[in-house]
Amino acid sequence: KEFSSSDWQDSNRHHLSYLVHQNDEFLLVIFNAHHQPVEWILPKLPSEMNWQLLFDTSDRLDKNSVFASGQKITIPSWSVIAVKIS
Repeated sequence: KEFSSSDWQDSNRHHLSYLVHQNDEFLLVIFNAHHQPVEWILPKLPSEMNWQLLFDTSDRLDKNSVFASGQKITIPSWSVIAVKIS
């Protein structure tokens, strides 16, 4: 859901994602600014599509990771990951 004004002021929020779309490319970036890992559910895609890991600043995820549509993944603490549709 899109943040409201009060969401931006909530000091208990430690996670954020955004989706960028240009032409036929989609990029999802997820930030975890907390000292604990967080579980995140990736957006659902058409059945023939997946999410492919582009980078993980923690280097804890397999560089060749591919995630299913709607899959729950663990975002490592103090990290940023980016995935694209493949």
